[in-house]
Amino acid sequence: MLKSGVAALPDDMVYDTTTEFFTIQIADLESGEHVIAVKIADDLENTMYKTFLVNIR
Repeated sequence: MLKSGVAALPDDMVYDTTTEFFTIQIADLESGEHVIAVKIADDLENTMYKTFLVNIR
């Protein structure tokens, strides 16, 4: 199932440094391989994409 449009905030709830940590929980993944795609953008429209391959056992 494809889902999109999930927003995330930094773990400390403040964008105040050049390095931030995020925790994103994805529920109800079935067993098998999944690709998690993340789009990162700032207010100047600089955009980056990152994908993660995860295997749920």
